[in-house]
Amino acid sequence: MNTKQKLSQDSTYILEDDSDDEQIVFDHIDTKTTRKHEKMNKQNAHKDVPVFTGKKFKRPRMPEIGEDSVLTLHSDLYKYQGPSQNKEALLAVMDANLNKLKEEEEVLPDLHKQWMENAADILGGAPNRLPPLREVDHKIPLIDGNMKYNYHLPRCPDTLKLEFSENIQRYTKSGWWEEVNVPQAAPMLCMPKKTGRLRTVIDTRK
Repeated sequence: MNTKQKLSQDSTYILEDDSDDEQIVFDHIDTKTTRKHEKMNKQNAHKDVPVFTGKKFKRPRMPEIGEDSVLTLHSDLYKYQGPSQNKEALLAVMDANLNKLKEEEEVLPDLHKQWMENAADILGGAPNRLPPLREVDHKIPLIDGNMKYNYHLPRCPDTLKLEFSENIQRYTKSGWWEEVNVPQAAPMLCMPKKTGRLRTVIDTRK
């Protein structure tokens, strides 16, 4: 009979028989060791201990958790441990910075009001009058007056006609636009912005 090599004396293994008779033979079990383990299991049946270790179960004590305790990831027994001196210094610095930020946030409304008052001339929109004349007024010829344009008269969308008429009255009143008679001029397109408002664009293409 050819059998495989045993790994341990106190363990049960199945031996394979290579003969013609198909038969399974069980290894011999050490009865003394088995009885000893059964006796230990009966004695420690009421305790939650690993089997065959011979160790007694000790319930971990509950640590005292206070206000200064911080969570650590060492073990269940030392789950909470007081902060060290370096941690206390870092916590003090963080607390001071948070208090400083709170003080700065209280000043923000006053600063916002002051900024709005200082920039009222810019944030109030375009003025309703032209700026005063200077000693030297520069002219920027954006449109060539001698150029002739061939185009079909563009139309303003119905959704923008009301705003377009309001802009005409406002710009002519402030002096930005002037009504003149000319033989021809560059067309102005009424384009909607992303917000849906009116955008006037001069088409200078030939």
